[in-house]
Order: sequence, then structure tokens, then C-alpha cells
Amino acid sequence: TAFHPLWLIEILGTNEIASNDAFKYKDKICVVKNVNGNTRVYLIDPLKKAFVAHYIYANNNMLISMEITEFQQVNGIYLPKKAVINWTEENMQIIWEFGKPVINSNLSDKNWLLPSHNNKINLKGY
Repeated sequence: TAFHPLWLIEILGTNEIASNDAFKYKDKICVVKNVNGNTRVYLIDPLKKAFVAHYIYANNNMLISMEITEFQQVNGIYLPKKAVINWTEENMQIIWEFGKPVINSNLSDKNWLLPSHNNKINLKGY
């Protein structure tokens, strides 16, 4: 298939999940939702209060999945340390390892300043 980066964006995101959509599956909480014709399956660890997996299916075929294989605690909150993305359609596996996460840190205002480049073009009015 043609490379479709939107699936990568989709597997990383989620919305608020209503508790009436959830059911117990082994030692996890499972939620199955139909979104835009695709089936999404979320697995949540109730002890960690964290997502452990997200799967997207179309016509009972897995398109892409993400599983958190390692966690790290920051200020008492479990965050991913290692995530494995299996992109079935592309025959690709991506492994992400997250470094030193910080929660609600203050960002310097200098991060938001436009660099002073000579070749600026004012696009206002185009």
C-alpha cells in the first residue's frame, strides 16, 4: 500500500473514553469503539491509570497497533518509557524510547521568538 502517515497520527491519539464503553478484560480495562468505519481497541491498566495498548482494525484486519512495553514514573504518574508500533500494512515496526520526561514544565519565552532571518516574506494579504 501507499505510505499513509495519518495512521501513525491516529495510533498516537485518543479522546476521552466514557466509562460506559469499558469492560474488564483479564487484568485490564478494554474499550472497543467504532470511529469512521474502523474499530479501535484500547487497553488500560487500572492500577497504573495508563494506556497500555491501542489497536486499529478495518474489516477485522489490524492496520496499526501501539503497545507500551515499559513505563516510568514521574511525580507519581506512569508515562511511557518504551512504545512499539506495528504498522501491519507497511510491514514496519517502530520502537520509540522516551528519555527524561517532565510534566508541566515552564518553557522559556525565547522558545517562541521568531528568528531574525534576512529572507523573510510577509504573507499577509495573500
